[in-house]
Amino acid sequence: LSDFFVANPPPDRLNPVAVELGLQSTEPFADSMVPNVKDRYTELTRAIFEFIDGKLEAPEFEEKCRSLFGKFGYLMFTIDKVLLAIIKQLQTIISDNRNFSFVDLYFKDRDRKVSSPHKENVYRVMAENYLSEDEMLYRFEYIVQSKVLTIAQLTKDDPISDDSASTEER
Repeated sequence: LSDFFVANPPPDRLNPVAVELGLQSTEPFADSMVPNVKDRYTELTRAIFEFIDGKLEAPEFEEKCRSLFGKFGYLMFTIDKVLLAIIKQLQTIISDNRNFSFVDLYFKDRDRKVSSPHKENVYRVMAENYLSEDEMLYRFEYIVQSKVLTIAQLTKDDPISDDSASTEER
């Protein structure tokens, strides 16, 4: 990940929300030791990318946050812990071969142009075959029109299909 950011450094774009909140200035940021109050967002994103890249250690990152946000900088201190937790989760996903089977199953289902309740039932049964008895199955469904993501925990006792409408019909 850090190699990617080194090869593709983040562009210094204006974030409209940061500008509106007064955290980023519309003038270009001059590299100085003490950033202008209006350039906090730009400097914070730089510090985050340097931290991910390994150029900043955790105490240096904390000090940078303190210099940018004063006593409220503590809100950003935990980013190293969040990043480590994300990396551990990714390592767990990669280390379990069953996850590749789930991803492969997902892409095979995604390649189909049309879905039906029967096909969705077959997909669920195939997914359940990869699980052990004590593991839970979750259904993620994203509805494009309303931009809503639903997550449902499915148990073996749940009916395979709760209605006769396919995902496309909903």
